[in-house]
Amino acid sequence: MNLRSSLARLWVHSDRPAVRAFFLSMAALTLALVLALYSGAAAEMGHTALAGATAIAALVLAAWVAITLVPVLARRTPLRWMAYKMEYRLTREGWIYIGGVFAVSLAALNTGNNLLFLILASLIAVILMSGILSSITLSGVELRLELPEHIFAGQAVRALVELENEKIYLPSFSLRVESAADKELRFIFRTCRSGAARSKSFRCSFRGVASINRKRSGL
Repeated sequence: MNLRSSLARLWVHSDRPAVRAFFLSMAALTLALVLALYSGAAAEMGHTALAGATAIAALVLAAWVAITLVPVLARRTPLRWMAYKMEYRLTREGWIYIGGVFAVSLAALNTGNNLLFLILASLIAVILMSGILSSITLSGVELRLELPEHIFAGQAVRALVELENEKIYLPSFSLRVESAADKELRFIFRTCRSGAARSKSFRCSFRGVASINRKRSGL
């Protein structure tokens, strides 16, 4: 029941023309690949005319997808994520990891071992995926700070920090919110499901300007 409702929700919020164009392009490219493979087999068997005809048909199908379906998909691709500003800071563990990547790269270049090159590619892919997952985790998350209407000097007050995940499908994990002025004022949000909000309260015992405007992902 949950799977059916999730699929129905995905279908309601999906761009149906783009979905149809995607599956049609995949089917056409699959057929073009089959024709190209058949063309190679026909050429090896000596059927030159059949090989040429199937090769031309495969090229025509690929060109049709590139001319008609690819522009449709490109127009519907959101590019807002490219303008999302993301700041990265290397931790001590990150420096150790990069040092290990550098050592493996030197060993791979000196020995020419294919296994070391495979390990090096996997290590670099982990760095890339960490950045992508951090961007997905932090995007679409709104931060709100609620303070009492009256605050008196010398008295601790209780305030509320709330995170709201506005993404439709994806949750956010391992979020840390901290004050730009007071490093000890920080909050850890383990999970924040899509379309949900998480809040935590704290006691504020100082006066002056206090801003909580930094979101970090612990990925």
